Formats: sequence, structure tokens, C-alpha cells
Amino acid sequence: MSTFVDYVNRILNSLRESDFPDARQVGKNVVIDTLTSRRFSFLSKQAQASAVESLRDYVARQERSCRSLDFYLNVGGGFRPKAAAVATAENGLTFGEILLLFQVKAFLHRVQPHVQFGITFTLFISDVCAKSIYGIPFELSGQYVKVLRDIVSHYEIDGLRVVRESEYARDYTGEWNESYVVGVAPKDQARIERYLDHPASQAELLQIQSKYVFYTALAKRLARKTLKGFFLAQRPSAPSELCFRSFPGGDGKMHAGAIVLTRNIAGAVVPRLVPDLRRVSYSMLRGDGWPCAVLYSERSL
Repeated sequence: MSTFVDYVNRILNSLRESDFPDARQVGKNVVIDTLTSRRFSFLSKQAQASAVESLRDYVARQERSCRSLDFYLNVGGGFRPKAAAVATAENGLTFGEILLLFQVKAFLHRVQPHVQFGITFTLFISDVCAKSIYGIPFELSGQYVKVLRDIVSHYEIDGLRVVRESEYARDYTGEWNESYVVGVAPKDQARIERYLDHPASQAELLQIQSKYVFYTALAKRLARKTLKGFFLAQRPSAPSELCFRSFPGGDGKMHAGAIVLTRNIAGAVVPRLVPDLRRVSYSMLRGDGWPCAVLYSERSL
């Protein structure tokens, strides 16, 4: 168990430090080279060629205008009842969010010394979308965002912001025009039941999936219309989107399950995204000064 505790403490200590051991990227294309490195992307440079060209154009345009580089990453609806029940008492914060902050701070520390006009990295929480699809009240989303902002402030992560969709977009709850869906894939059913925190009927699945299709598309359009900058994605769905790993070694969306610490084939502790905790055996760790509980499994996942 001590190795899992050591891993958590190392992550938290890195957040406390003013500099990262690997903050050493140099060169004209520092931002592009960093974002497309294996540390921050699970896709090959060839697979991201279109997105890289868009980023190259964006960086050049901002430099010519003497403007800062502004990056945006959607990290889902925020508060998740299942996460609150498993990982912490009330606010829905999990170790996944801590690892996300670890990744963002590492990225900023690599590139900040080499960006002339400054850089910001914004995590935006789709709370209106979560309310529209799953009925998550703004009050719970607000508590989640406050805790996340407090942690960013506590660790003094310069250049990182957290915004709520409700702070820049209208409350479009109720604008749903029923989208036709033929069925619900197993991964979508797992996502829906994670938010509902109970098994869903077929009718409930179809209705919520229809809302998901409609509202996520609407939220994406509003974000790109209102938030000016370059958009990253935890799991790109289009060639124009650039990948950003939300946790070390990750290749999925942080909010698409629970982060569980396990061991890889070499015996090293690594985080894994587990879509359905009912299918794995896990235990829970709590430590002095830790902002949340941490899940771990002695069995390789």
C-alpha cells in the first residue's frame, strides 16, 4: 500500500513546488512540441497533422498581434453523484481532478518561460449542459467549481483558470428538440448511469441520450462562439481537435469513469480510468492533508 501513498504524495508535492523537474523545453515551436509530446498526447503527430497546422496558425497569429496564447479544455459537467458517493463526501472532487491539475501545471511550467506575451489555460465546466441532460442543480456544480478554484489558488498554479458554462452562456435548459437516436451503446449507458447513479430503463436511456446529442452540440457551438482561443480535447472527435491527456498516461475523458491507481506490468504505480467500478475490486486511501480520497487496486487493471 505504501507505494500508492508515495505516488499520491509525489503528485501533491509536485503541485506545491514552484517548478517541475522536467520544465526544460526549448525551441521556437515549444508550445506545439510540448502539446504533441507523449506526455500530453496519446495520438501520433501524423494523426494530429490537421490540428497541429491549426495550432501553428493560431500561435503565429497571436504572436503577430502581441497577444497571449489562450487554451481551453472542456472537462465535462463537473459534479457527478457517483463520484461524490465513492471518492469524497459532498463536493464530487476526485483524484482525477488532482491529476488534471498536475498535467496542466506541468504543461504551463514547460512553456511559460518561452512564450513572450503570456499564456492561459482554462478548464471549463459544462454545468448548463449537465443540468439540461442529467438534472444536476447549479448549486452542486457551483460547490464543485468553488472547490476546484480553491485548490488552484492553494497550489498557486499561475495561468490556470476555471470557468463555468453558466458564467458565459445562457441557461438553455428546456430548449431540447428531440433528436432521433436508434439505440444506446454500452459505453453511453455506463455514462448515463454514472450520472443518474441508478440503473436506467430503456426509455430513460433513449431520452437522455437524445438530450446528450442535442445539448452537447449546442454547448460546443456556444463555447466556440464565446470563448476566444484554441480548444483542446481529452479525446478528440474531429481532425481539427488537438489532444490533451487529462491524467498521466491517459487516453480517455477523465469524467468518463473513476481514476483508480494500480500497477503496470513493470510494477510501477499508474492511474487507470475505470468506466464501471462495479466490475473491479478496489479499496480507498485517505491521507492527512489530501483534498480527496484515492481509489486503488492491488490487482492490475
